[in-house]
Amino acid sequence: MGPDWNRHETAVKKRFRKLVRRQERLAARGRRKDRQEVLRERIRRLKIIISTLDFLRQDSPYCYVIRRIPSDQGAGATVYEPRDRVIAFGIQDSGNNTYSFVHEVTHGLQFARGEIVFDMISGYSVGDDIGDELEAYKNQFAYDDGSVSGIRSFGQMDSAWLRSLKNRDGVFLYSPDSTGKYNVIGLETVTVDSDTNTLRKAYPAIKAWKYFLYPLRDSTRFIFREKKDVYSIVGSRMHEARSTER
Repeated sequence: MGPDWNRHETAVKKRFRKLVRRQERLAARGRRKDRQEVLRERIRRLKIIISTLDFLRQDSPYCYVIRRIPSDQGAGATVYEPRDRVIAFGIQDSGNNTYSFVHEVTHGLQFARGEIVFDMISGYSVGDDIGDELEAYKNQFAYDDGSVSGIRSFGQMDSAWLRSLKNRDGVFLYSPDSTGKYNVIGLETVTVDSDTNTLRKAYPAIKAWKYFLYPLRDSTRFIFREKKDVYSIVGSRMHEARSTER
């Protein structure tokens, strides 16, 4: 997986150990229970990321690679590259970009759990919903609490917050409309087992779903990960939000 992967994995493990020591000191002093709670949640999430990195390294037949995205060319992304048949984590090309790696690796975990699929031709993900993105941002915050602007606790990250995020040009990062610059965000939980009715509710702006009467796993357009052996390694999904917005 290369030196970049090893560097980021080392950074995550180092941060995990640092937070454990900090939490132990706070607990010993009996102070600031609110800070202890935040630290415990950061530690819990980083532990999952560490397990995820180990799992993805062995996840045959899939191969995961890192691609660098110049900071002036948009946000990070996780895509399937049809030519090389790899799943690529596109992370921000900045000096301290492990937070971006953690965010995108979370989407790798979601693919492994059968929560997103990839279009075999375009390589773009399908099934990215509000809960998926909130999980990725919360894991990013767990690694670097300064990487999510204006956020001081996990509870501040919710559906409304996510849909308010914009890039440097003022374009919404997560929109339910198909006219946006980025992928359309699902308003309800989507997995490989989601049928047409669920897809219509999750993506009300996409009219084409009415022509495809299937669960995502039954379409030959997508690649997906069988999830039967994932849960014992990296845990089952705990969706961060279940939106009923329309």
